[in-house]
Amino acid sequence: MSEKSQKKRKKTMTENLAEFSGYPLEGLEIMPLLDCKWNREIQFYGCVGILEYDDTAIVLKTARGNCGIYGEGLYLENFHSDNLTVHGTIESIRFGEKVGKDV
Repeated sequence: MSEKSQKKRKKTMTENLAEFSGYPLEGLEIMPLLDCKWNREIQFYGCVGILEYDDTAIVLKTARGNCGIYGEGLYLENFHSDNLTVHGTIESIRFGEKVGKDV
């Protein structure tokens, strides 16, 4: 057996959560997941689009609805496939269809 095939593949956050919770992986793959680091950073998994983006509000589209992140000095980083990182001073997070500044 080669050295590469002996190394274990690192599991994704969704795979780890499915293993821990017993919830089916197929169901978790369409759920948005957030990993918050205090009020300064959010790693967001499950993003399918960006609906609104400025330094006080970021509204993300997910397979299960919209998610609004509000605060000051917000900016996006590391947008890869379905995950991204939001930095800044995060004051609130709202889920649902009616998120945005006009609500």
